[in-house]
Amino acid sequence: MNATPSADRTEAGAGAGEFQAIERWLGMMPAPLASGPYRAGDDAVWLKSPGALTISVDTIAEGVHFQRRWCSPQDLGWRSLQAALSDLAACRAQPVGFLLAVSVPANDFQDCSWLDGVIAGIGEAARHWDCPVLGGDTTSSPAGLVLSLTVIGQPLGAPLCRAGAQPGQLLQLSGRCGWAALAVESLLSAEAEPPEQLAARALQAWRRPCARLDLLNSLQTATAAIDISDGLLADAEHLSKASSCALLL
Repeated sequence: MNATPSADRTEAGAGAGEFQAIERWLGMMPAPLASGPYRAGDDAVWLKSPGALTISVDTIAEGVHFQRRWCSPQDLGWRSLQAALSDLAACRAQPVGFLLAVSVPANDFQDCSWLDGVIAGIGEAARHWDCPVLGGDTTSSPAGLVLSLTVIGQPLGAPLCRAGAQPGQLLQLSGRCGWAALAVESLLSAEAEPPEQLAARALQAWRRPCARLDLLNSLQTATAAIDISDGLLADAEHLSKASSCALLL
């Protein structure tokens, strides 16, 4: 990860808090093998691959995708990387590593405890899937926190995309949908909260999702797939249009 000082800082003191934070954050996340020709913090990363690579980027912005009162910083970090890795799962790719770009409000560098928790959550998710940090960037933000994660994977077999569905095939869903949406509705409204047990399950689904990388072997016979991030009906339509094939739910 590299620091990009804002233009209004003096050169001598530019980025001092960022540089200290970056060193601390790198210790919270799994690093690439020591035998590699680089370290996270270099200007670029070098990857050796015997074949194709799968790359996806996912960005979440404070005030757009989350509010701090909705979850712990560790939960926010966990869900941000898990959401990005979910795209690799849908493409039938095993994680190789990720790049992290962070845009940070000035107040968070004055007291890094909350932001440290976010990075710790990202590190927890990265260790869960053995997905090392390969590098990234840090810059200031005039408003809220923005996390942008670029995940890199190694395809298992032929590339899997949205355009391979065919008439007569079985359409399968890997889990139950709607829990996270229910949580967001509950969090946005202080009124009409769902029953306590239901709310707890919904909040867990939003705060601690898990990329379905455990299904990579099961996807060996799949011809098309999509990560459901926009909702079941919206993403079913994406799959249908890409494959020029009607779907029956």
